[in-house]
Amino acid sequence: MTDHISRERLALGACISLAYIGFMYYLISRNAPFGWDEAVYSVKARSIRFGTDAVTWDDYRAPGLPLLLKTFITSGDATLRVVPAIFGAVGIANTWWLGKKFFGPVAGGIAGKSS
Repeated sequence: MTDHISRERLALGACISLAYIGFMYYLISRNAPFGWDEAVYSVKARSIRFGTDAVTWDDYRAPGLPLLLKTFITSGDATLRVVPAIFGAVGIANTWWLGKKFFGPVAGGIAGKSS
């Protein structure tokens, strides 16, 4: 019986992952204009990479994402959207795993849904 439940959970996780990947692909491939925060972080990443001044950067923003993004900048804007999407998926998986490990499978499921 537990083997059957494990297969169901694996299938559910695969379906959710494929839906997430498909939705992110759709959003990223549209080449929609950047939103405000997205634009600010991409401008800062480009300024770090190419040595220009990022006039839109505020001192209260954390520099971690632009420092990471600067290593992935190519000719297109898609990479500036793919990296945060990957980190978002990893963050959701980690939240689920930690919730399950410390508080049981129900808490893990709730934590994964609320991330």
